[in-house]
Amino acid sequence: MVRFPLFIRKKIIFIIFFIILIVLFISKNYKTKSFALDIVKINQVLNSKQGDDFVLNEISEDKLISKFTDLYKDYSPKNIDEYIEDLYDKEVYFIDPIHQVGGLNNVKEYFHLMAKPIESCRFEINSILNEKNNYFVRWDMYLISKASPNKKIVSTGITHFIVNSSSKIVFHQDFWDLSSLYDELPVIGFWSKLVKERMLGKIHEK
Repeated sequence: MVRFPLFIRKKIIFIIFFIILIVLFISKNYKTKSFALDIVKINQVLNSKQGDDFVLNEISEDKLISKFTDLYKDYSPKNIDEYIEDLYDKEVYFIDPIHQVGGLNNVKEYFHLMAKPIESCRFEINSILNEKNNYFVRWDMYLISKASPNKKIVSTGITHFIVNSSSKIVFHQDFWDLSSLYDELPVIGFWSKLVKERMLGKIHEK
């Protein structure tokens, strides 16, 4: 084992201590943007969109479901441009586990942003239930990212959307396990799986 002279060891200790102080100072004074969902805002919007109490006729409902299925069977920039304006209202409010955004133009911009790192993505609809103008769609997502083109990411989720009397979606919220995406990404996947292992390892052993 190499033993450095005392003055070198003191310098090393001083440098390490100095780096720690810098890291602590930066972490204390640098405020990162919060990406937590605003639950209060979501509930306010949800309540405001619930207003109309009606049921779509069978023809209008079939067209709505067909447009929804066509958009998400191939989540791509081409399909987004083709279907989004005919499916969503100008005042639509959209929420997923990552973000929440209001207004059709902003939602469209967000959809394109989410499509950029994707090699391919499709949603298979398993079931659709509705209560008046509220719809609940259960789906399976099959995604291949450009970051990990050799891995297919599979996740199950539910979409809750509300339609208006014009048969357009005014509220859309997705519920799904975001960690299924993180698990398959380079670097991030290691830490995601490590956290799960620490949290659930003992449960698996039983």
